[in-house]
Amino acid sequence: MGVPQTGNRFGELAAQLTGTVVTSGEPSWNTARRAWNLAIDQTPAAVVFAESPADVAATVRFAATRDLRVAAQGTGHLAAALPDLSETILLKTERLQSISIDRTARSVRIGAGLTWGTLTERLREQGLSGLYGTSDGVGVVGYTIGGGIGWLARTYGIACSYIRSAEIVDGTGEARSVDAQLDPDLLWALRGGGGGYGVVTLLTFDVQPAAEVYAGSLWYPLEQAAEVLDAYHTWTADLPNVATTAVRLMRIPDAPFAPEPLRGKAFTILQGSILGAEPAQLLAPMRALRPSTDTFRRTTTDAISAVHLAPSDPSPTAGDGFVLDDLPAAARAVVVEQLGAGAETSLAVVEFRHLGGKLAQPDSGGGALTHLAGRYLVKTGNVAPDRHAYARVLKDSAALNDSLRTWAAPRDYLNFREIPVQPGTLFDDDTCARLRNVKNRYDPGSVIVGRQTPSHGPVFQHPL
Repeated sequence: MGVPQTGNRFGELAAQLTGTVVTSGEPSWNTARRAWNLAIDQTPAAVVFAESPADVAATVRFAATRDLRVAAQGTGHLAAALPDLSETILLKTERLQSISIDRTARSVRIGAGLTWGTLTERLREQGLSGLYGTSDGVGVVGYTIGGGIGWLARTYGIACSYIRSAEIVDGTGEARSVDAQLDPDLLWALRGGGGGYGVVTLLTFDVQPAAEVYAGSLWYPLEQAAEVLDAYHTWTADLPNVATTAVRLMRIPDAPFAPEPLRGKAFTILQGSILGAEPAQLLAPMRALRPSTDTFRRTTTDAISAVHLAPSDPSPTAGDGFVLDDLPAAARAVVVEQLGAGAETSLAVVEFRHLGGKLAQPDSGGGALTHLAGRYLVKTGNVAPDRHAYARVLKDSAALNDSLRTWAAPRDYLNFREIPVQPGTLFDDDTCARLRNVKNRYDPGSVIVGRQTPSHGPVFQHPL
């Protein structure tokens, strides 16, 4: 049982839990409330570390009867998209680590605290692979219910479309089993609608057989940005679905955490993976630009997350993401002017991830997010060790967004928006209305707090 905490309003809750309640003033408070993104100063009313779905249900019931809210958090990579947490219990799910793999059915059932690195290793042992993203440290549940786009996305589509079922605690504290027969509306919302409708404790989804891919990076000097972007735009015009790639303009910080040979240098980088029998031939037009480094090689699908060079440890970061219908010559000129060699910018990385393929094909049996309309998904960011740096990165990111607005797609992607936005930025009117109906049905008291979903209504102020 959790240890009752006398002298504060959460002692009764602590007595009900197998897990732990941490409140302000305790020695572990600053560690407990920390997100993976260390730039976000989370100040909830209390933090609960759940040990079981029963702990989750008890926490939600406690909050619902005391005019509090609950925000579930697996890792906190997208903590910036949460609202003010002052009257909210931050429910950490990181101890819910169960894994059950059905190799015959090619499906997996996982606890809400699992990260992709842990799951990928277990799937590899069974000859399977998930539709994971570009970082092993990202939580599986948050990534998947928010959409899920990784290095196999143009071949297989959005990860949320592969969700089979879930165990969830709704806003009244009731545990529910969710699938297409038991609760099709809630399953629909969980497939890409985010986590504002309840707290997911278990998630079941389909996986794929592990396959050999041709994956890696081509590194060019940043001075070649214009040439590489021009070639990439042409190359991706008719690129088959077997290739999922991105181009990044990247400035490596001159800091101890950066690999020593790369510190203080700047590059234009093509990254990605290619399935199929003749990947080298497919990549030939980009190799013709004479990259200084070429790491493309044959590997397995379980190993391709390393391609992206994502940080594995918690760090203070800032950034944002949006979707473009296209990146024509005029738009590419804007990018080179603001981010190319000689430009003054706080953005260490700007990525243009190629969409299309299966990602562009609506799934009639899918959920709130069935596809992404647009040609490129843009992601900006940098390390932000203090408020000044954080504000500058967001300012430069917004300036790029504004400069490219002429070519913006009608909708953005939930998992890449790191600033508060209106629901219509992410979903069309019909989807917003249906998501609100699901919210009102399963969380009538608005107890559950999720990232950037239509259930929130107004724009939230950033916690910083």
